[in-house]
Amino acid sequence: MDEPRPDLNLTVIFTTSEPGLLPLATLALEQQHIEFATRLEGSDALTAGGIAYRGHASEEPVEILVRQEDAARAREVLSDLESGVPSAAAIRPPAPPSDRPPASTTGRVALFDADTNQPLGHITDADLQWLDSQLEKESVDDHDYYFDAATLDMLESAGARPELMAILRALLDGRESVDVRWSREESRD
Repeated sequence: MDEPRPDLNLTVIFTTSEPGLLPLATLALEQQHIEFATRLEGSDALTAGGIAYRGHASEEPVEILVRQEDAARAREVLSDLESGVPSAAAIRPPAPPSDRPPASTTGRVALFDADTNQPLGHITDADLQWLDSQLEKESVDDHDYYFDAATLDMLESAGARPELMAILRALLDGRESVDVRWSREESRD
Protein backbone atom coordinates (compact mmCIF):
# COMPACT_ATOMS: atom_id res chain seq x y z
CA MET A 1 0.00 0.00 0.00
CA ASP A 2 1.31 3.46 -0.87
CA GLU A 3 2.20 5.79 1.95
CA PRO A 4 -0.02 8.88 2.37
CA ARG A 5 1.44 11.96 0.69
CA PRO A 6 0.02 15.08 2.37
CA ASP A 7 2.42 17.26 0.35
CA LEU A 8 1.06 16.04 -3.01
CA ASN A 9 -0.35 18.95 -5.03
CA LEU A 10 -3.57 18.01 -6.82
CA THR A 11 -5.23 20.20 -9.43
CA VAL A 12 -8.86 20.15 -10.57
CA ILE A 13 -8.80 19.52 -14.32
CA PHE A 14 -12.42 18.59 -15.02
CA THR A 15 -15.81 19.27 -13.41
CA THR A 16 -19.13 17.80 -14.51
CA SER A 17 -22.63 17.15 -13.26
CA GLU A 18 -23.42 15.05 -16.37
CA PRO A 19 -23.60 11.42 -15.16
CA GLY A 20 -22.48 10.03 -18.53
CA LEU A 21 -19.32 12.14 -18.79
CA LEU A 22 -17.64 11.01 -15.57
CA PRO A 23 -17.08 7.37 -16.68
CA LEU A 24 -15.85 8.56 -20.10
CA ALA A 25 -13.42 10.99 -18.49
CA THR A 26 -12.05 8.47 -16.02
CA LEU A 27 -11.69 5.81 -18.74
CA ALA A 28 -9.77 8.24 -20.96
CA LEU A 29 -7.40 9.09 -18.09
CA GLU A 30 -6.92 5.42 -17.19
CA GLN A 31 -6.05 4.55 -20.78
CA GLN A 32 -3.39 7.27 -20.77
CA HIS A 33 -2.07 6.00 -17.39
CA ILE A 34 -2.81 9.29 -15.64
CA GLU A 35 -3.59 8.82 -11.94
CA PHE A 36 -6.60 10.77 -10.70
CA ALA A 37 -9.01 11.20 -7.82
CA THR A 38 -12.62 12.39 -7.77
CA ARG A 39 -14.62 14.39 -5.26
CA LEU A 40 -17.85 16.31 -5.05
CA GLU A 41 -17.22 19.91 -6.11
CA GLY A 42 -15.96 22.01 -3.23
CA SER A 43 -15.49 19.03 -0.91
CA ASP A 44 -12.24 18.05 0.73
CA ALA A 45 -13.12 14.34 0.65
CA LEU A 46 -11.54 12.46 -2.25
CA THR A 47 -13.44 9.39 -3.39
CA ALA A 48 -12.37 6.13 -4.88
CA GLY A 49 -15.34 4.01 -5.81
CA GLY A 50 -17.88 6.29 -4.12
CA ILE A 51 -21.38 6.94 -5.45
CA ALA A 52 -20.27 9.68 -7.85
CA TYR A 53 -17.37 7.56 -9.13
CA ARG A 54 -19.69 4.65 -9.95
CA GLY A 55 -21.69 6.86 -12.31
CA HIS A 56 -24.74 7.40 -10.12
CA ALA A 57 -26.46 10.69 -10.76
CA SER A 58 -25.66 13.40 -8.30
CA GLU A 59 -27.15 16.84 -7.96
CA GLU A 60 -23.71 18.21 -7.22
CA PRO A 61 -20.90 18.46 -9.78
CA VAL A 62 -18.00 16.03 -9.50
CA GLU A 63 -14.40 17.17 -9.88
CA ILE A 64 -11.50 15.13 -11.25
CA LEU A 65 -8.11 15.95 -9.75
CA VAL A 66 -4.65 14.97 -10.98
CA ARG A 67 -1.11 15.68 -9.88
CA GLN A 68 -0.05 19.17 -10.85
CA GLU A 69 2.65 17.84 -13.19
CA ASP A 70 0.01 15.78 -15.09
CA ALA A 71 -2.56 18.59 -15.36
CA ALA A 72 -1.70 19.86 -18.87
CA ARG A 73 -1.66 16.36 -20.39
CA ALA A 74 -4.88 15.39 -18.58
CA ARG A 75 -6.66 18.52 -19.82
CA GLU A 76 -5.57 17.69 -23.37
CA VAL A 77 -6.89 14.12 -23.03
CA LEU A 78 -10.25 15.46 -21.82
CA SER A 79 -10.49 18.44 -24.20
CA ASP A 80 -13.26 16.81 -26.29
CA LEU A 81 -15.30 16.16 -23.15
CA GLU A 82 -14.88 19.76 -22.00
CA SER A 83 -16.90 20.90 -25.01
CA GLY A 84 -19.70 18.56 -23.94
CA VAL A 85 -19.38 16.49 -27.11
CA PRO A 86 -17.43 13.33 -26.29
CA SER A 87 -15.76 11.62 -29.20
CA ALA A 88 -14.67 8.01 -29.40
CA ALA A 89 -11.14 9.26 -30.08
CA ALA A 90 -11.07 10.79 -26.58
CA ILE A 91 -11.54 7.33 -25.15
CA ARG A 92 -9.53 5.15 -27.48
CA PRO A 93 -6.49 6.45 -29.33
CA PRO A 94 -6.55 5.84 -33.08
CA ALA A 95 -4.63 2.88 -34.44
CA PRO A 96 -1.47 3.66 -36.36
CA PRO A 97 -2.03 4.05 -40.12
CA SER A 98 -0.08 0.83 -40.77
CA ASP A 99 -2.97 -1.13 -39.19
CA ARG A 100 -5.42 0.12 -41.80
CA PRO A 101 -6.45 -2.23 -44.56
CA PRO A 102 -5.23 -1.44 -48.07
CA ALA A 103 -7.53 0.76 -50.14
CA SER A 104 -8.07 -1.90 -52.79
CA THR A 105 -7.70 -5.63 -52.97
CA THR A 106 -9.04 -8.53 -54.95
CA GLY A 107 -11.81 -10.69 -53.57
CA ARG A 108 -15.23 -9.68 -52.34
CA VAL A 109 -17.10 -10.61 -49.23
CA ALA A 110 -20.90 -10.65 -49.28
CA LEU A 111 -22.75 -9.40 -46.19
CA PHE A 112 -26.17 -10.71 -45.12
CA ASP A 113 -28.60 -9.89 -42.32
CA ALA A 114 -28.15 -12.93 -40.06
CA ASP A 115 -31.81 -12.89 -39.02
CA THR A 116 -33.51 -12.44 -42.42
CA ASN A 117 -30.75 -13.64 -44.78
CA GLN A 118 -31.29 -10.48 -46.86
CA PRO A 119 -28.17 -9.30 -48.76
CA LEU A 120 -26.67 -6.13 -47.28
CA GLY A 121 -23.74 -5.38 -49.55
CA HIS A 122 -20.10 -6.24 -50.15
CA ILE A 123 -16.75 -5.44 -48.59
CA THR A 124 -13.23 -6.39 -49.65
CA ASP A 125 -11.36 -9.38 -48.30
CA ALA A 126 -8.82 -6.97 -46.77
CA ASP A 127 -11.66 -5.15 -44.97
CA LEU A 128 -12.87 -8.48 -43.59
CA GLN A 129 -9.37 -9.32 -42.36
CA TRP A 130 -9.11 -5.91 -40.70
CA LEU A 131 -12.55 -6.31 -39.06
CA ASP A 132 -11.46 -9.74 -37.88
CA SER A 133 -8.47 -8.16 -36.13
CA GLN A 134 -10.66 -5.54 -34.44
CA LEU A 135 -13.75 -7.51 -33.36
CA GLU A 136 -14.24 -10.47 -31.04
CA LYS A 137 -15.03 -13.85 -32.50
CA GLU A 138 -16.70 -16.72 -30.69
CA SER A 139 -14.63 -19.27 -32.61
CA VAL A 140 -12.28 -19.52 -35.58
CA ASP A 141 -15.24 -20.65 -37.70
CA ASP A 142 -17.38 -17.65 -36.70
CA HIS A 143 -18.89 -15.98 -39.80
CA ASP A 144 -20.95 -13.24 -38.20
CA TYR A 145 -20.52 -9.95 -36.38
CA TYR A 146 -22.73 -7.81 -34.19
CA PHE A 147 -22.79 -4.11 -35.01
CA ASP A 148 -24.31 -1.20 -33.12
CA ALA A 149 -23.51 2.52 -33.13
CA ALA A 150 -20.87 2.18 -30.38
CA THR A 151 -19.10 -0.61 -32.30
CA LEU A 152 -19.06 1.51 -35.45
CA ASP A 153 -17.66 4.50 -33.54
CA MET A 154 -14.92 2.26 -32.11
CA LEU A 155 -14.03 0.93 -35.57
CA GLU A 156 -13.90 4.44 -37.02
CA SER A 157 -11.59 5.64 -34.24
CA ALA A 158 -9.42 2.57 -34.80
CA GLY A 159 -8.76 3.71 -38.37
CA ALA A 160 -11.33 1.99 -40.59
CA ARG A 161 -11.34 3.15 -44.20
CA PRO A 162 -14.07 5.73 -44.94
CA GLU A 163 -15.52 3.45 -47.63
CA LEU A 164 -15.83 0.59 -45.14
CA MET A 165 -17.42 2.89 -42.56
CA ALA A 166 -20.02 4.06 -45.10
CA ILE A 167 -20.99 0.44 -45.79
CA LEU A 168 -21.12 -0.46 -42.09
CA ARG A 169 -23.18 2.60 -41.14
CA ALA A 170 -25.67 1.72 -43.90
CA LEU A 171 -26.07 -1.74 -42.34
CA LEU A 172 -27.85 -0.28 -39.32
CA ASP A 173 -30.38 1.55 -41.53
CA GLY A 174 -32.22 3.09 -38.58
CA ARG A 175 -31.93 0.00 -36.36
CA GLU A 176 -30.16 -0.01 -33.00
CA SER A 177 -28.11 -3.08 -33.91
CA VAL A 178 -27.74 -5.78 -36.52
CA ASP A 179 -26.18 -9.25 -36.68
CA VAL A 180 -24.30 -9.58 -39.96
CA ARG A 181 -23.23 -12.87 -41.54
CA TRP A 182 -20.48 -12.82 -44.15
CA SER A 183 -19.50 -15.15 -46.99
CA ARG A 184 -16.53 -14.98 -49.38
CA GLU A 185 -17.41 -14.91 -53.04
CA GLU A 186 -15.44 -16.80 -55.65
CA SER A 187 -13.29 -14.51 -57.80
CA ARG A 188 -14.05 -14.62 -61.50
CA ASP A 189 -10.92 -14.05 -63.56
